[in-house]
Amino acid sequence: MKKLGVDYIIKYHWLVIERDIPKLPYSTQVQVEKGIREKLLISPERFGRPLRKTLKGNRRLRVGDYRILYRVVEAHSFWANITTWVYALLALAYLLVLADRLGWIGVVEQSWSNAARLSSVLRRAAAWADTLTQSLGGALVALVGLIALTITGALGGSLIYGPAVDPIVELVYRLYGF
Repeated sequence: MKKLGVDYIIKYHWLVIERDIPKLPYSTQVQVEKGIREKLLISPERFGRPLRKTLKGNRRLRVGDYRILYRVVEAHSFWANITTWVYALLALAYLLVLADRLGWIGVVEQSWSNAARLSSVLRRAAAWADTLTQSLGGALVALVGLIALTITGALGGSLIYGPAVDPIVELVYRLYGF
């Protein structure tokens, strides 16, 4: 059973669904569901306390006499950061190649009397960028970026439309073990 939230998706362990929740009185089930909806779906880091030792990485939320154990998986933000860095690297490489071809690195060298070291670094970076953009390496970096962008979009879409929205989302969920 998966519940959709604004920023988070709650996935219950199958034992919780089959054994724990049915044993609770209905009023307690409502209270627990309300605690999850009002706290965990909004800000699980703010309301839950981190656990230690063998349960490190998990958190707990107290709802009445009950404790809800949970783990926050930051999959979407992780892939969004990977995507950003990959495309920033590619953009920088293409900008360096463009700057070198237009002669801007030489302008920097001529404009500043102490720019020889900077110019040397820029020329080496431009040579690296030219090699990257003209080789299979650039295509592989772009492919990694495309894969990261696809995963980011799939996880973002699942936050809004749920995990069964399309086959890519289901594949990503299976890979993550959700």
